Amino acid sequence: MILGNQVVVRNLFQNKFHELLEELPSLRNVIYDLLAEGAAYIIGGFVRDTLNGKESRDVDIVADIPNEKLLSILNYNRCVFDVNRFGGMKLFFNNTEIDLWNIHDNWAFRTNLVKLNDNDKLDSLARGCFYNYDALVLNIPKFHYNIRYYC
Repeated sequence: MILGNQVVVRNLFQNKFHELLEELPSLRNVIYDLLAEGAAYIIGGFVRDTLNGKESRDVDIVADIPNEKLLSILNYNRCVFDVNRFGGMKLFFNNTEIDLWNIHDNWAFRTNLVKLNDNDKLDSLARGCFYNYDALVLNIPKFHYNIRYYC
């Protein structure tokens, strides 16, 4: 696992994410539209797999925009998606699945298990993960990250 200096780790995340967007131009359009409206965070497996030099089977993204705007972006980009029983959306891009959530629908914040700190959303999102191995959060496009709860 690579946990060296912050610049190296940030570059690793940035390169891996840009590879993903190159492979999936439709996802790139959705991400650009999300970022035009607010912030987005990648949580869990993609971050962990990048650190461990592995390929990810899916990507979990939390968007910090209203749910209506999120649905509007998905419909505008003609995304194929299902809404799961927890209110998250599963998007399908070729052989890659993207789980997309509105930050306020995150189970830890919705159930008041964790209070969302608007000044440190990276930490709030990491603390809100059910398992430590998922408690890795990456802000896009700045590629700031929180991996302190990862064991």
